[in-house]
Amino acid sequence: MATNSLIAVIVSPDRAIHGALETALRQGFIAGAVWVVSDYPELASLERLKEAQPGCVLFLDFSDPIRARRIAIELDRAYPFVSVVAIHNSQTKDDVIALMQLGVREIICSPICHSEVYLAFNRAAKKLKSADSAGGNIYAFLPARPGAGATDRK
Repeated sequence: MATNSLIAVIVSPDRAIHGALETALRQGFIAGAVWVVSDYPELASLERLKEAQPGCVLFLDFSDPIRARRIAIELDRAYPFVSVVAIHNSQTKDDVIALMQLGVREIICSPICHSEVYLAFNRAAKKLKSADSAGGNIYAFLPARPGAGATDRK
């Protein structure tokens, strides 16, 4: 999966973050499209992310931690094709652990740095690649000799 075929989604009430992230994503030509959500959406509105094929990298602003946490929990639970990058200014050990428990593996700070956005986007896209390759063939080895419990008795 090429990273420039992925959609980048920016969820933040802060217009300055929108502008900085959009500029970084468009300058680097790293995303196929950029969607901007100006406020934290309701959980039912996240269904639109299913249109983002082959997947998306969602930049989630944690300036309102309660609303952002609710979205991150839902994305981790039901959207394996979405990889979350947190925009979080406090990076204490406890904050990082809390984000990891929400399924967030990438964190960037504001002010937004173009190189950080580029690296975070690419690492998040690699996480999606591993989700694409999940599944496949399953091989099972069962005992087939008499007395091993492999026969079906009726």
